[in-house]
Amino acid sequence: MKKRLLSIILSMSMCISSLPMLVSASVTEYNLWVNGERFTSRKLKIECGDGIAKFDPNSNELTLTNATISSPYITRGVASGICVDIGEELIVNVVGTNNIDLSDAVYESGTYACGIYSFNSDSAITLKGGGSVSIDVESDCSGQTYSIMTYSDLTFDGVSLNCAVADYGIFISGDLILTDIDEFKVASRKSNYLLKSSKLNCDFSDYRVYVSNSADGKDAELWDKEGSPNEYKYISMELINYGVWVNGEQFTRDITEIKCGDGTAKYNRNKKELTLNNAVITETCDIRYFSDGIHSKYPLNIIVEGTNSIEIDDGDDGIYADGNITLRGTGSLDITIGSIINEKSNCGIFNVYSGSILIDMDGKLTVKAVNNGIATSVGVFIEGSGDIEVESLYSIAIAVTKGSVVLNGENNEIKFTSSKGRQTVYNGITYDIDFVVGDNIDKYDVEGAPEESSLKYTLKTYNVTFDMGGHGVAIDNQIVKVDKTIDKPDD
Repeated sequence: MKKRLLSIILSMSMCISSLPMLVSASVTEYNLWVNGERFTSRKLKIECGDGIAKFDPNSNELTLTNATISSPYITRGVASGICVDIGEELIVNVVGTNNIDLSDAVYESGTYACGIYSFNSDSAITLKGGGSVSIDVESDCSGQTYSIMTYSDLTFDGVSLNCAVADYGIFISGDLILTDIDEFKVASRKSNYLLKSSKLNCDFSDYRVYVSNSADGKDAELWDKEGSPNEYKYISMELINYGVWVNGEQFTRDITEIKCGDGTAKYNRNKKELTLNNAVITETCDIRYFSDGIHSKYPLNIIVEGTNSIEIDDGDDGIYADGNITLRGTGSLDITIGSIINEKSNCGIFNVYSGSILIDMDGKLTVKAVNNGIATSVGVFIEGSGDIEVESLYSIAIAVTKGSVVLNGENNEIKFTSSKGRQTVYNGITYDIDFVVGDNIDKYDVEGAPEESSLKYTLKTYNVTFDMGGHGVAIDNQIVKVDKTIDKPDD
């Protein structure tokens, strides 16, 4: 009996002892450490002082919110506040004021100290948002100290950086990309590693840059922007010119409002938001190889108030942006671009190199251009209740290289016209285009596109006008309601 009881107890103890192994087997560990702790499927939040770090493994995004990181994780002889080895790009959303301070950390002999460390050549890091990061790795460690060390690309997009003195500033095997940052300050005892990278990608013309041969920044002088700042031990950059131009003038730290006729254009850099209020835009900026009424080096949100116009006779585009363009507001906007075909692009709204265009206006938008009325890559999305008329005199009203035209507004009067051009809506030849207006789908072939390409459209409550631009006979205007389909043209 005793033997039997002992056997039962032994069996139960073995089962119990195996439970932690079963639990641990269900936990996924991620190769990302912050403040000395590792993210797992059961630990996606790590406390960092009064702030927090969160990781989303689905989007590969780390969010730092007012985080204070003071405990290092040590691997390969390097102690770091943030350690990355995930094998693909990590997006770091920087919110508020964040600090990586390893100055009080204790290390074994020969250990290197690093604020941010990535030893995987596929783990590019992009820090973006409107927040800031400060890094201090001053310590008594016998090894070398780095502010940042990564074996892939490193991008700062809208994130300010302030690094205290270290043996080496930023050591990167890939490219260092600086975009739209308020402040960037790095100090290094050894000047040849102040900004060590395969390529430093930054438009220094937007910044006031100070350099010094002293690591503490004493006697810093304005850099003449010739040669390389790597020659110095200290670099401090502050943004002075914003990458947005309206009516021939650039917004800067000191200029946030530009006179446009009797109206104004105001720019909020933090929101990437441009407000037009009864603006009359007749002048172009000449930036890079563009000549536009409105030009932005970044995504742009435009708020339309009152009655506004962009009238450019000899220029490239009415509105251009590197990235998404959004138009919102209760006002109206009339864009007229060009009168004759020339070497200019002559488009009404243009971001064909990247991004989409969202039109969510309650006022009227009118676009009339010699070339394309609206040209984009990802798609044109129309919402709101305002009327929209887009006309191309000699080319295409709506040109989308690889995306969709989606109509999701209410009670819009929408008219796309190609007066003497190839076709009203163009899908880039090699891509299918979706022309979506609701739930009921009908199809017809696009003029000039391959047989497999077609427009797909459904209809809600719209007044729809077809203008065939000489490629067939247009049918009468039609008021289309939910669950009703439109009559399609024969050609």
